[in-house]
Amino acid sequence: MKKSLSVVLSATVALSMFSSVAFGKTSADFTDLKDLDAATQAKFDAMISAGIFDGVSDTTFGLKEEMNRAQFAKVA
Repeated sequence: MKKSLSVVLSATVALSMFSSVAFGKTSADFTDLKDLDAATQAKFDAMISAGIFDGVSDTTFGLKEEMNRAQFAKVA
């Protein structure tokens, strides 16, 4: 039982780490990132695909909003 639970928990953690990659989010999916130049969008795309940033909603990145503690901890 312990081994099964351990495998399930490990798989869940692994899948949650790669969820942003699996869903394929990019800067083009966020309305507040569409006006940025291509070089800046590429930098955001790299951080989004790495799972560092994921936005505040499905369509809003929150570029003008203040970062909370949880977001800062994830980046750090």
